[in-house]
Amino acid sequence: MTPRLSVRAATFAGLLLLFLPTSESMLGGVQSVPGSPCIARLDSSQFSNLVPSHDAWETLWTRAAEARTDPIAASRLADDLSVSEESVGVLAAYGVIATSRMAAIRTVGPSGAGGSVSTPHAVSEAILEARDDLIRALPEAEFARVRSWVDGHLRSRPYTFVPLGRLVPSAAAGIRCHISVTGREHPELIPEPFIWEAYFHVLSSVARVYVAGGAEYKPENISVLQKHDLPISRADIQIVLEIALATNARVEERRSLAGLGDNTARRLAIAQIVLDGRSQLIRRLSKMSWLAVRRHANDGRAATIFDFPTF
Repeated sequence: MTPRLSVRAATFAGLLLLFLPTSESMLGGVQSVPGSPCIARLDSSQFSNLVPSHDAWETLWTRAAEARTDPIAASRLADDLSVSEESVGVLAAYGVIATSRMAAIRTVGPSGAGGSVSTPHAVSEAILEARDDLIRALPEAEFARVRSWVDGHLRSRPYTFVPLGRLVPSAAAGIRCHISVTGREHPELIPEPFIWEAYFHVLSSVARVYVAGGAEYKPENISVLQKHDLPISRADIQIVLEIALATNARVEERRSLAGLGDNTARRLAIAQIVLDGRSQLIRRLSKMSWLAVRRHANDGRAATIFDFPTF
């Protein structure tokens, strides 16, 4: 029997409960009653891989849009990102697109989704779709410099969640603010590296079964994937499986070095590997195939429950 790929059944069944260790602190020294609502914050210097990606990219798009008409802003952006004037021009174009879409969504609300998409989710999608287009538009080295700036911005300040958390007892700190987010209510808050690490893990398992001999993939198995999971070309499916195999192998190799270095560095390195694999998909696939893969990867996000290491 030909194996099937079920992201809902497989991706999150094994990884959903692998929550990260909790970073615990006193809430400004104020003692409160467990169970009370609280404002949850995430230590971005340690957990920048868990900060919602749209947060820092919105800041960049705002600056990029200003650079479209302000030469001084454009020069400063080029210096801050260490990119060429040509790249700033590309950034400015996408910045105008992204900020215009964000403004429209915030003014009139999401449209075309039958009320199933919240405004924060729609805004997040607009921000990140522009980022994905930028990945395709910029040379890889230039985008790496942009992403380095974004990562630095993410680490520069604690991230504050809009949904309220709940105070819980803490053995290390007495009490802390805990927040658990469901993908059904807040899909924009589920960390991208978590979703894509799980997706690559499942795809790599499927790819190992589907590989016949060396790098050859059985046509009948590709047909099953096309029919039930990924309605894209056979060539693109092979690219997806190859990238999944390579990315998962790099993740496992980095994880095998668990005794070397600190946990923060290892965690951030794994997130970087995963996002590199995601970027490879964007660059190597047609846009239509990429959008199909992205939908497939996000298929199980609504069923995800994620506990953040908040304080």
